[in-house]
Amino acid sequence: MKRLLGLALTTLVGCSEAYAEAPAAGKQASMPAPNPKVTNVEISAVTLGDDCGRAKSKSRAKADMSERACETTSMQLSVRLGEGLPPATLQVKSVELFTAAGASLGMLTPSAPHVWDDSGVYQPWDQKLSAKRQAITYELSTPDWTQVADRHSASFVLEVIVTVGGADRALQRDVSLSAPTMLPPNVKT
Repeated sequence: MKRLLGLALTTLVGCSEAYAEAPAAGKQASMPAPNPKVTNVEISAVTLGDDCGRAKSKSRAKADMSERACETTSMQLSVRLGEGLPPATLQVKSVELFTAAGASLGMLTPSAPHVWDDSGVYQPWDQKLSAKRQAITYELSTPDWTQVADRHSASFVLEVIVTVGGADRALQRDVSLSAPTMLPPNVKT
């Protein structure tokens, strides 16, 4: 945790110094282009959901159509192996969820990695990286929501450690949830 905090502070300080000055009038600020010779890994999406009856009987699986569809907790990674690099694998070492205030909600267990294929469907993934960009999704165990008073209108931070070709990388994604506004039935608008 101390290592991640140090990395986060170093990144924040480095970013604040790199972008502290506004560009001169008439010039556009620009981000450097990604280096094609480096393997890029980022968290592209996070869904913070519920258990959805994984441990319950299958009779619950056929929910009434009027009920909201249950979403499980998952994350999606966007990965591209750098040009000219030898074949590599990606493994998720750890996933931890924090409140915006920094309180840990515990470690989440990743499982069932799938990759988006050329036919437009997620397929089981062998954790081998390719030179083209890959969208990879992992199911995650359900967080302990009893520790959060109003989780549907809160912010969280997902921290992930992945190993790419034997080297660890720390990833982080801020996740903000907001409950949909719904009116009671028969209210004129």
